[in-house]
Amino acid sequence: MDAGTLSRVEESDVLWRVNYDEFIRRFRHQACVKLIKERIDATASLVFETMLKETRAQEGPVKQKFSASMSLEAITSAIRSTSEGRLMTMDRVRSALQQMITDTSQIIQKMGEGLGGAHYVINLQSIVRLMTMQELEGIIANRFGLSGCRVFRLLLMKKQLEQKQIAEMAMIPIKDTREVLYTLLKEEFVQLQVLLLQPLAPFCLAYMSSVENVVRWIEEEHRAVCPDDDSAAPGVNRSPGYGIYG
Repeated sequence: MDAGTLSRVEESDVLWRVNYDEFIRRFRHQACVKLIKERIDATASLVFETMLKETRAQEGPVKQKFSASMSLEAITSAIRSTSEGRLMTMDRVRSALQQMITDTSQIIQKMGEGLGGAHYVINLQSIVRLMTMQELEGIIANRFGLSGCRVFRLLLMKKQLEQKQIAEMAMIPIKDTREVLYTLLKEEFVQLQVLLLQPLAPFCLAYMSSVENVVRWIEEEHRAVCPDDDSAAPGVNRSPGYGIYG
């Protein structure tokens, strides 16, 4: 639309709305940078933040799985243009990238060699899942204590376990484990399933986490604070494979 056309548009004909996707993206970026600093160190955080800024123009939907790729040379050059990273060497950048690659969450992935050296991408899906897990564990810890959080995390990792297995793996006395499981079960944050070991043999009781009930509880708390908002609570993502699922 040229200047002449714009001048003919009356103010009453212009409608404005909030760009929610951009808000989510910016808040997510800030949370990601903070998480990297806490989980690894300030150098890795600076490398990660620089990659986010440099690939922002190519970033599409909020649920995009990977960022655009950047070469080691391009990342180093971009970092050196900042006041915090002007003295950073390429070897130091490479080391920070390697730390994020070898992290259990695989925050950064190496895509092979190309112009400007090795190319790297940010695994956006992985780091969002990691942040969601931390938020979820914080909710469980606040509501049920550290023992409750440890038990719930263990069930998320192992899918289902018997009471004795939970006590041994979480290193919690069996009596305390029983009490924690009962509390989580009462609040429907875990579920109980009867497993037959083999035909005509005794059965065992296995516990499993109930992520859906945690999400429901988060949304109920959100609606209590924002009764007029019918959307999902901020940060809640029910899409399989992108949030805390998978």
